Amino acid sequence: MALKGQKTTSDFLEWDKMQTIVLKLERDNDLKFALLIATGSYIGLRISDLLQLRWNQVLNQDYFTIIEKKTKKTRKITINPELQIILNRLFVQLQANENDLMFVNRFGDKPFSIQYVNSKGNRR
Repeated sequence: MALKGQKTTSDFLEWDKMQTIVLKLERDNDLKFALLIATGSYIGLRISDLLQLRWNQVLNQDYFTIIEKKTKKTRKITINPELQIILNRLFVQLQANENDLMFVNRFGDKPFSIQYVNSKGNRR
């Protein structure tokens, strides 16, 4: 974690490493973060848009449409078949309801906050 006022840099994540991370998170039963990383990597939405997704938008669908929060643009997003396999698998493991948000807090009533995602990611 960078100190305040300090410049930070970022680098790309190789595709094979991302897939390995998702599998390791699944193995360690950190299913919600496996879902977040897989969905974010395959779909490429900003975190604010990812956190608003519901299962019924993506499960067994070829695509979905979303209005981006930041730009207010409508986007049609195609769902990769490999992501569809991961989504179906995690849906069953999480015992979710199709109308539920995909990324819910531990109480099951609100989406993760961006701050929570950032703090959790920094601990890894």
